[in-house]
This record gives sequence, structure tokens and C-alpha cells, in this order.
Amino acid sequence: MIASQIEDLFILLKRFSNPCHLSDTMQRFGRSRHELCFISNEVMGQADESFQHLLTIFEQQLLQIEQLEQYAHAVSQQSQAIDNC
Repeated sequence: MIASQIEDLFILLKRFSNPCHLSDTMQRFGRSRHELCFISNEVMGQADESFQHLLTIFEQQLLQIEQLEQYAHAVSQQSQAIDNC
């Protein structure tokens, strides 16, 4: 089960797209559900291992209640269609 790094990234991004199921991507990548699941899980694990420190910093600094309220207000101002952000 050999995939290039770029294919790995595409598989992970497709897996995160909404709505997306493994069966939807089988034909696109020419791989079985098992392979797609394995590849996406491996890439997620590598990303977590490599960038966990950045996510922790992001969470601590940017996800405080005051910041979240500010983000929600900014989104609300840009799109009146979103009234429950």
C-alpha cells in the first residue's frame, strides 16, 4: 500500500470534506475502503504528532471565550444568514 505524500494529503482532505464517505472516494483514488481508512488515519496521526504543539498554543490563546465572542460577532457581521454563530 504505497501512496505519495501528495496523494496522502488529498485523501485526508477529501475525508474531511463534507459530506464525504470512504465509499465516495474509492473510485476517485482507485483504492479500497481499508486502504483509504489506513492512509487517512496515518496522515492524521503524523499531523497530530508534528503539529500538536501549535494546536495547543492556538487553543490556549485563541479559543478563550472573549475571543470566540469576537469571532462570532465578526462572522455575523459578514453574513447575515448566520444568526446562531
